[in-house]
Amino acid sequence: ALVVLCGDRGIVRGAVGAFVMIGYVVCCGAAVTSLGLALATWCSRLGRAVGLTVTAYVLMTVGWMFLVMALCSPNPFGGTLISGSPFYGALFITLVTDEPRFSGTGTDISCAFLWMVLYGGLSMVLLSATLTTFNRLAIFLRFASLGASRISMRSSCDKSSTSMSL
Repeated sequence: ALVVLCGDRGIVRGAVGAFVMIGYVVCCGAAVTSLGLALATWCSRLGRAVGLTVTAYVLMTVGWMFLVMALCSPNPFGGTLISGSPFYGALFITLVTDEPRFSGTGTDISCAFLWMVLYGGLSMVLLSATLTTFNRLAIFLRFASLGASRISMRSSCDKSSTSMSL
């Protein structure tokens, strides 16, 4: 954000670019964090949840970028689509805000807002699904632990009563 803010295109354009960059990074980070929490709640093994989260992040960061380059390179929507990659999205915001040659290509910073809304919406959906699942799981585990403690109390009472009767 400081690189965008201190560019040579003016303080107003740099400030807008810095705020967009901060928002974009926060939305991408929220989506990855929500995905990690969701997978940690839904997967029984921690290593599997971490592996799936890292795989999804690498596929979105690197795989998405190469997929869009392969399929939509001359397409005018290529710049908008490739901004979905967190790596290229930050680069794209910096180029559009700070590079004079890049601002006349017909692409603007609004594609970053599109991806901010998509990543923010994804993080909210994943958060609500995680909380719903976690609450159900917590209630199930609470009742399961109460049932297990009653069974263990009964078995210990049964043992003590049988030993006394002998």
